[in-house]
Parts: sequence; structure tokens; C-alpha cells
Amino acid sequence: MGAATVTPLPTEPGRPLYLEAVVELLDDAKREVLVMLSDLRYYGPDVPASAPARALADAAERGVEVRVLANLWGEPWDTQRRARELLEEAGASFRWWQDANGSLHAKTLVVDERHVLVGSSHWTWNALLESVQVDLLVDSHDLACVFAELFTILWEWSGDVDVDYPRPPWPEGALLPLVQAPGTEVHAEVLAQLLSLAELSVEVLIYRMARYPGEWDNPANALLDELVAAAGRGARVRVTLEGGEEFMDEATVRGNREAGAYLFLSGADVRLAPPGETMHAKLVVLDSRHVVVTSANWSYYSLARHAEVGVAVLGVPELAQQLQQFFERIWERARPGLGGEAVRDNHALGTLLQPA
Repeated sequence: MGAATVTPLPTEPGRPLYLEAVVELLDDAKREVLVMLSDLRYYGPDVPASAPARALADAAERGVEVRVLANLWGEPWDTQRRARELLEEAGASFRWWQDANGSLHAKTLVVDERHVLVGSSHWTWNALLESVQVDLLVDSHDLACVFAELFTILWEWSGDVDVDYPRPPWPEGALLPLVQAPGTEVHAEVLAQLLSLAELSVEVLIYRMARYPGEWDNPANALLDELVAAAGRGARVRVTLEGGEEFMDEATVRGNREAGAYLFLSGADVRLAPPGETMHAKLVVLDSRHVVVTSANWSYYSLARHAEVGVAVLGVPELAQQLQQFFERIWERARPGLGGEAVRDNHALGTLLQPA
């Protein structure tokens, strides 16, 4: 893939870097904007979280070709309907994604066949203003073309597609698109290969992990086992998980605790994000050199059934170390005593398994 400029956008409460960047990007759009989002909402003209939808509508009104693909579970919420109405009235094309076998979980924009915004942020109040998120703004025509091709496939979705990607070894400085149509398991394959190469350290920020006992071929189990193997090789493995906000479903809360306990007992350090702060990022930093930023959680549906989009940036220590510093900041305010340090500090292991 050709030359690219990559700008990290690590967002946290009180520091809405993604929100600011997406509005600026849309304000500068000239010809075309392609949008794939798991959720987008419009709360009214004076609400800060409405700014991305308003900027997208403004782009359509000034003649930019805007096409939006958004996931839909059942009947849309009022704020989702209002977002669609706003965009269609401005001249944008809009489609709901509905598939019984999986959902559209991507969070990405492609602007003017050049700029790609990709990561964990969807367009809701909590995601934009009250969560920990990691996204990348990439200036790359080649990457934009790959993501635009996935958009076209999903826009005309027929349920039958193959996705190919370059196999390792990957060169230093590689920018590897992770474009996953439902059923293709691209994220699981690439992440497993990268984790198997980690020698010194692995840092993970993740909203959801799950372990499925007895399912030897489950891709989520394979990734957890790669983390365990990395810890067994002597790499320092640290994972910060979402701790369980009031709005979260029981399966996610239970899955995080079970996966966290498994990793802890296998030599990894695990912490839970503090109450009131949603850990929604999906970030992996390996050996202070490689970065994966994506929309995909480490659960069966994200890895095997959903449409997900991400990117791996390999052999770029400057970017990796910037995001590693962000990891450290989140790690320091996460709830302690939930990893290998629990034994050293005589904290109770049971704290990992208690409800948030």
C-alpha cells in the first residue's frame, strides 16, 4: 500500500478528539462521503453530540455525494429516525443494514477517495462525549479505495463474498486494511498472527471479551490463548476491559469477567475501567511497534458474524508509542488489583468477579 499519513485520535471524557476531527473532515469534504456506522443519532441542532450528523447533512446540502449505511436492530429509536430524516432532507442517500445472521458493526468514513476515519466511535452521545475511544485518521488513497470497495459490497449486500488480504511476513511500515464482511473472520486471523509474534509487550483496550469453554475452534478463544501464549513467552500482557455500566447487557459483563479471570490466572494483568466511564476502544499495541485499531470486539459475533472495519499499522514505533502512552493513562485510572499485581499487593482475586 502506498504512502500514508496516520493521525491518532484517542478520545476520553472531556477530550473529544474524534468529535472535533470528524466535523472538520466533513466540513472540508468536496466530492464524496461514504459512511458505515453501527449507530448514528441526531438529538437536535444545539446538542454537541449532533455535530457529526449536522456536518454530514451540511456536506450533502452543498452538493457532496453522501451515502450512509447504518445498522438497525428492530425498530429505530426516535433519535435514529431523526438522523435519517435530517440526512435525506439534505440530499443524502441512506440505507439501514439488516441481516439476520449478523450486524453492521463498523465505524468508518471514506472522504473524497483519500481520507479514512476508522476505529471504535459511533455517533451517539455516550460514544462521542463520555467514552474512551480510539480512532485513526488516515490520509491514503489506496486505503480509501479498499474501504470504498467494502462499502459497495455492503451497500448491495447479497450475503456471499470472499475477502482476501496480504499474508505475512508483512514489511515494516505496512498499512494493513482489516475489511471484514460477515463470515470472513479477517480480524481473528490477522490478530492471531500478530499476537503470535509479540515478544516484549501487548497492551489491549477493549470493550468486550468473551471465552467459550469447550469450543476449540471459536475465534475468540484463539485470541485469548494467543495472549496467554505471549505471557508464557515472557511478554508483559496488560488488558483494560469495560467494567460494566448500568446500560450494559448481562452477557457482556459476565463475558468480560470470565475472560479477565482466565487471563489473570494465565499470567496477564487485567484491570476494569472505572464506573461512569465507558471503555469502548478496540486497541492493541504490540512490542511498542505495531498497532491495531478497529471496531471489532473479541467475541464470537464480532470476529465471525459482523461486518467490521479496522487497520493494522506495522513497524511504526512513533504511532505505537503515542497510543501506548494513552493506554498508560487509562491503565492508571482503571480499577487496580485485577491483574498479576493483585497477588503482589494482597488484593482479593474475587474483586474481578464481582458485579460493577
